Amino acid sequence: YNILRRDGKDSRAAMVAAAGDRFRPVLMITVAAVLGMLPLALSTAIGAELRNGVGIASAGGILVAGILTMVVIPVLPGLRRPPRD
Repeated sequence: YNILRRDGKDSRAAMVAAAGDRFRPVLMITVAAVLGMLPLALSTAIGAELRNGVGIASAGGILVAGILTMVVIPVLPGLRRPPRD
């Protein structure tokens, strides 16, 4: 974002470009972490009922954090202050 602003892009275009650059890596990490938690969350083995809650909570938390990182966080600077240009 800062590099794009320094190169002369307006604030909104720089935010959109920066969010697009970070989308794929954040999505890949989120999907890998959630898929890694699925065996823990969906297990039916002996004693799994004690661990299922931890797996569901972990997968849900990682999923929510990924959504916040990809959608909400990039929008916040634009809502906090009006564009300077």
